[in-house]
Amino acid sequence: DLVVWEKAGEHIFREIYSVDKEHRGIEIYKHGRGLGHRTENNGQQVFSDTVSNGHHENYSVAMNPTIFNQRFMDADATSARAVMTFLSSRCILNGAGWVSPDMRSPVPDKISDRADVVDHKIDSDSTRIRPLILRRDEHLASDHEFSRLQIIMGDHNMSEYGLLLTFGTMGLLLRLIESGRHGSLPMLIQPVSALHHFSKDISLRHRAEAERQGAQIYLSALEVQYAYYYQIADVLSREGLSSEETFILTYWKIVLDRLDKDIYELEYELDWVTKLCLMEKYLRKRKLSWQDVREKRVIQRPDSVGVPINNLCADIDLLYHALSRHGLYNQLVERGLHKRIMSDDAVQHAMFHAPSNTRA
Repeated sequence: DLVVWEKAGEHIFREIYSVDKEHRGIEIYKHGRGLGHRTENNGQQVFSDTVSNGHHENYSVAMNPTIFNQRFMDADATSARAVMTFLSSRCILNGAGWVSPDMRSPVPDKISDRADVVDHKIDSDSTRIRPLILRRDEHLASDHEFSRLQIIMGDHNMSEYGLLLTFGTMGLLLRLIESGRHGSLPMLIQPVSALHHFSKDISLRHRAEAERQGAQIYLSALEVQYAYYYQIADVLSREGLSSEETFILTYWKIVLDRLDKDIYELEYELDWVTKLCLMEKYLRKRKLSWQDVREKRVIQRPDSVGVPINNLCADIDLLYHALSRHGLYNQLVERGLHKRIMSDDAVQHAMFHAPSNTRA
């Protein structure tokens, strides 16, 4: 349901602003960085690494506020540490990818466009501070039975599979925490720093310091995700899973196995991999490399204007998220390349029918 109504929201924006009508000249980007990180200096684009808009997620946890605050709003509590560890490694599932102004990495395409600006574990400020977990007192349902967990550190996914993994895996983790069977999970020592490093490493080999039941260990983002998957699968399969949860759990494992084998197998499924492939094809076609991007090599356009290649890669990054039919993601869908979960009919229905089981 969350996936279909999020995609319906994109279509509603297209209708409101008539972005597909040529005479309007309006384009909307579902992008965490958008155009906000670009400024002009003597005709050249200058990129800022501080402007960012996170994808908001809200979850109702079956726990009264007093217990919830003890378990989720204390950065040293086991539940909070489990959530932060999971979120730090989740970028390999739902990262949107980003060509960063930081050209020091071997491939200046990062897994997450949001990761670099996350700077705190838990906080109530969402303007000057970008925490992993946002402290909010407003409840989504009965404040005696449920509490609100708000997360604003994620990327804006175009991929329906990326959205499914965003909401679905987090929902499964919260079920595990509600069961109280999460104490043996590995916990990252510095989840914010780990997120920064995980996002910069498309090889998925970087390991961050963690602990598990008192033992010091080092884990990659992929290894963290495997550990959480196996614990969730073991506990919840015995408690009972819905057909939707079974589908999410099965797909989660498939994605982890394919990331472990070859990230390129997830082209047209995960946004960060798809965008990486688009950029690498663009570079190969022009006999260029990531070294040229790092060095900001200037190439001549047909109009004889010289443009740094890193700016052109950034344009691909942004255009992927355009909501009009000109957006690269939407073009891939229209050509039958990017895989989908939802049908056009389901999205169309969701545009005019609010979910019946929420306050909407």
